[in-house]
Amino acid sequence: MKKELNIILIIVVISLWGTVAYKYFKNYFFASTIESENIVANNYQNLEIVRDTIAFQYLDRDPFLATPSPSIAEGKNNNSIVKPKYKNAVVNPVQQEIIPMPEIIYYGYIKSGTKEFALLKVNETLLRLQKQQVKNNIRVKSFSKNDLIIIFGGQEYTFAKN
Repeated sequence: MKKELNIILIIVVISLWGTVAYKYFKNYFFASTIESENIVANNYQNLEIVRDTIAFQYLDRDPFLATPSPSIAEGKNNNSIVKPKYKNAVVNPVQQEIIPMPEIIYYGYIKSGTKEFALLKVNETLLRLQKQQVKNNIRVKSFSKNDLIIIFGGQEYTFAKN
């Protein structure tokens, strides 16, 4: 039984591959030649291009509100240029106050339960800050055993452990 089934399956697979090979190779080896006498050259100079044109008209009413449009009701020309009702204002740039960088000394970090705190001295004041905490315009971005990264005035600074 198994042997007969295997023979039938092998015959089916060979016939399928034979069909695929025939379809592929028939264009190369069995292609019929096209006779050039039967092809008539088209004369493209005599072709006329017919274009469909549409005439646009202004609508007498607003199609969505079913009311007369304001420009037609008032008799205004739709091609008029609308001038702005405001004048160009001169904006004086505001000078930002420059805050001097404070003196910062990093002493390391401590771990209390699940919380970690960075110990640093800012202008002779000892601070204990967590990550992303802001104090005196100083944001602690990250810290590790050996260094501290802070953001002050939009700039990033790195301090080594003292």
